[in-house]
Amino acid sequence: SSYNYVARCAGSLSTSGTRTLSSGITEYGYYGATPSGNSNTGLNGEVVMVDTGIWYIDGNTKTQTNDSTLLFTATSPSRNGAVVWSTYPYGAELYSNNSTWLGLSYVDGKAQGIQIGYFNWNDVIPMIHNSKLTNILSIVNEPGPYSWVDTPFFDIQNNVITHVNSGHFGTSTRNENMCLITAVGGVSGTYSTIKDNVLNDCLVGTYVKRAGYYYRYTSSQWGADGAVIENNTFNDVGQLGVWFALNSYADDVTVKGNTFAGSTTPEYGVYVQDRRTTGLVVTENTFSSPQQPIYLRGAVDYEVTDNVIYGDGDSAHAGIYTLSGNGLIDGNTLVDADGGILVDGIRFGYTVNVTNNDISQSTGRTAPAAVGIWAEDCGSSIINTGGNTISVMENGIVTEGCDLVDTDSTITAVGGSGGQLWTVGVNAQSFAPQNITISTGDTIRWRANEYWTNATGYG
Repeated sequence: SSYNYVARCAGSLSTSGTRTLSSGITEYGYYGATPSGNSNTGLNGEVVMVDTGIWYIDGNTKTQTNDSTLLFTATSPSRNGAVVWSTYPYGAELYSNNSTWLGLSYVDGKAQGIQIGYFNWNDVIPMIHNSKLTNILSIVNEPGPYSWVDTPFFDIQNNVITHVNSGHFGTSTRNENMCLITAVGGVSGTYSTIKDNVLNDCLVGTYVKRAGYYYRYTSSQWGADGAVIENNTFNDVGQLGVWFALNSYADDVTVKGNTFAGSTTPEYGVYVQDRRTTGLVVTENTFSSPQQPIYLRGAVDYEVTDNVIYGDGDSAHAGIYTLSGNGLIDGNTLVDADGGILVDGIRFGYTVNVTNNDISQSTGRTAPAAVGIWAEDCGSSIINTGGNTISVMENGIVTEGCDLVDTDSTITAVGGSGGQLWTVGVNAQSFAPQNITISTGDTIRWRANEYWTNATGYG
């Protein structure tokens, strides 16, 4: 067998069969045999030993596992854990409230995980509330290949979810390292809600992406429009807390009231990869662990408001970074985020407003390279600043290639002497400028403008 398990069923039991033993224990085959339907029974209130590498629940109906304990004692080693999938035509709704999911299998000394759902389609549609899930790989859902099979929700609330994190994948951002994955919300009447959870040890906490079978739908249905990611704790994240993928097509998502903390130093807290993420609201979050807490690489029509950011004291890391987008940055508090608020280009014909933010260093700390607000390469677009309170040694507001209009900001020079900041553009085959004369305490920022392409067209 390609699976590791405790023991085969005694005698003969078909893959879709059921039998009750004299002890009162009921055995089910792994393929669509477990109870399903619209009743409130199913596997509610049971202790379930899942001793199979793949558990297929009935497709296009409901499976209930409320008030239950599910012990996964088998694994599919090639998948680094057991998986929960559904039978044709897929689209199984899985309800699990006040339950415990626990991966117990080991292979070569490494814990094996639990994956709920199939990557790139609506195999399992989860509604998991008030539960504890330990040794998880991923929970995933997105519109699938059959548009006539509904994908009504991705609903994960008030759970403690701990990734298996046993070194299977290193630092690779494979799907199995992403605790929650969704593309649900673009189709009318569907939604993604990720709320009040504690997510532990995930390399990626939440991954928001375009549906794998996007070409079966209109472009307005491709992403997790209107998703709510609220009041979660992202604890000991490996690389990214919330990741909006390349071509996510996610419109009007709210990331609110979350805490990004722990002993790790992930690269990003909230990361947007391109301008296919529109109308994003990032508000009232607290960041203390990410190197770059809010990084919006091309996002448009954003609102970044009322966040509290404790930086890592590295001027190479902006507390809030935006690239070639437009929107509002207002009411945020940045402490020891020495890269400050960095506006790196503005969407043509639009503006960026940076208002009422408080930027400072912790008491007694010396930060000669710290920046308040930095704006560069705005073209003909305007950056408006006002009402900000900035306390740094020097470099309160720095502009390079931008028209900046400020009203009523307060800039205070704290004690000490700061160096000068320089920017070097990294072009395809040269630096701009080619030479700089620097002094002790100066800082150089390297800014990638172009990718190198060799003669064969690859670089």
